[in-house]
Amino acid sequence: MHTKYLLHGGNTSIKTKSNSRFFKEMVDVPGKKHVKLLLCLWAVEKKFWDVKKESYRKKIIENTDKNVEVEVVEDVDDFNAKIDQFDVFYVVGGDAKLIEPYYHKFTNLEKQLEGKIYAGGSMGAFMVCSHYVLSFDYQDNQNVHKGMGLLDINLLCHWDIEKRRELKINLLKNISPDLPILTLDEGEFVRIVR
Repeated sequence: MHTKYLLHGGNTSIKTKSNSRFFKEMVDVPGKKHVKLLLCLWAVEKKFWDVKKESYRKKIIENTDKNVEVEVVEDVDDFNAKIDQFDVFYVVGGDAKLIEPYYHKFTNLEKQLEGKIYAGGSMGAFMVCSHYVLSFDYQDNQNVHKGMGLLDINLLCHWDIEKRRELKINLLKNISPDLPILTLDEGEFVRIVR
């Protein structure tokens, strides 16, 4: 069974045709009118989870005619207990320091996602790639970070506003010269099926 990965370059909050397509495709599960989405907000401070959940839920339902149920996943144990009952795992963007500690706690993510849709915005997109360099000056944006490697690509998000393009491309080329580097602008997404 294939997994559909939707990788988004960041800034899903702006109203664009591309963002609308991203939210629509995220819940486009063939043959299902009722879609269950597991929402991962680990890159966001927990005090904002309720507000973020409602914001993402609204964006999703306004871009589809499907009945979408959204539930927040608390941690990896909660994910392991719930993922079999869900169609979509959506990992939103935010702060690397908050989400990166979760990576090593997953033991079987690739298999658990088989036949499902994985949607990742910025940090969520970084998470499943091989390597990445963070985007903003307030983050560690001059070192290569290791993703979970579910996709054999290196990734750079928020590319349209990136100020250190050459540096970041070279960092990724030096760490893994054989892997392709994907650059995604804010509001842009790609679909990868494997």
